[in-house]
Amino acid sequence: MGVLSFDSLVPGEFVSRPNRFVAIVRVNGEDRIAHVHDPGRLTELLRPGAPVLLLPKQGAKTDFHLIAVYREGYGWVFQHSGYHSLIAQRLIESRALPEFRDTVAYGKEISIDNHRIDFVLSYHTGDVLMEVKGCTLFQKDLALFPDAPTKRGREHVDLLAQYGDSILLFLVMNDNVRYFAPNVEMDPKFHESFLHALAKGIHVIPATFSFDGRTLRQVGRLPFVSDPHDDELFSLANLASDAAEEYSKRFGPGAHAVLSGVSRIDGVPYVHTVFYGIFCQSCGLYDYFDDYGLILSDLGVKSVPDSVKQFGNTYVVRFKVKEIE
Repeated sequence: MGVLSFDSLVPGEFVSRPNRFVAIVRVNGEDRIAHVHDPGRLTELLRPGAPVLLLPKQGAKTDFHLIAVYREGYGWVFQHSGYHSLIAQRLIESRALPEFRDTVAYGKEISIDNHRIDFVLSYHTGDVLMEVKGCTLFQKDLALFPDAPTKRGREHVDLLAQYGDSILLFLVMNDNVRYFAPNVEMDPKFHESFLHALAKGIHVIPATFSFDGRTLRQVGRLPFVSDPHDDELFSLANLASDAAEEYSKRFGPGAHAVLSGVSRIDGVPYVHTVFYGIFCQSCGLYDYFDDYGLILSDLGVKSVPDSVKQFGNTYVVRFKVKEIE
C-alpha cells in the first residue's frame, strides 16, 4: 500500500554531517547543505559517498531535506522522521493493519502528564493511546531501536505502560529484515522500559516499509523479540509464526492469526498473537484462542492464554509458555 509519493527528488551523495541536523551533500559536483530531520546517530546510513535522495527546500538556510539514503544490502531507507505522524495517520485511515480495522475516530498530539502522545485511537471498546517511533537501524535480518540513547523514548514507553491498553508502533523503514528487537547495547534503560511495558500489556506493532526512490509503501509487519541475544526466543518466534500460518489456513477466511512477537518477562517466555476476523461470540471466544494453543502444542510448545487485549474486534492474546519440547 502506497502511503507517500515524491515527484521531484534530487539525487546526490552524502559527504559529512557537521551536526545532527545538517548534512553536507554533493549534487552535480557541488557541495550543498541538507536538513537532517532525524536526530539519531544514523552511522550505518550516513557514510561518505552514500547515495541520497533530496527534496528541494526553498527560502531556508538549507538547500534540501534529506529524504532517503541508500544502504548496500537493504536498498533505499526512508529517513525523514518528520513524516512519521502522517505515515501512521494513513495506516490508521486505510485500516492497513488488523489493529486499525475497527477505529471509529482518532486524535493527534494528545497531552498527557506533561508529555505529548502521538495518537489516541477510539474503538467501540474504548480509547487506546499510541506512540509512533521510526526504525532505520538494521543488522543482518534484525531491525533495532533505538540507534542512540533516548530518554524521551523511554519516558513515552513508561507512560504507555501506565495505561496498559496502549500501542507502540514502530515504522521499520525496510522490508528485508525478519525480526524487530530493542537495542539493548545502545540503550539498556530503554530495554528495561520495553520489558516493563510488555509486562503491563502494551501492544507492539513493527510495521515494515519499502521505498523505491519515489513511493513509500507499507509492506507488512515483523514479529518482535524482546531480547536480540536470546536464541531460544528466536526459535520460539519461528514456531509461533508457523502456528499462526497454520491457524489461518485451518480457520480462514473467517478467522486469522498473526504473530505479534515473543518475550521473556521475569524469566518466563510468552507468545503474543493477534486474532482478527469473524468470531462467533456465543460459541465461546476463548475456544478460538485455545485452538491456536493446540497448534502450538503440536509444534512442541505447551502454553496457556495469560491475558487478552481487545482493539475493536481484534484481539491480542498473550500465551504463557510452560514448556518447550
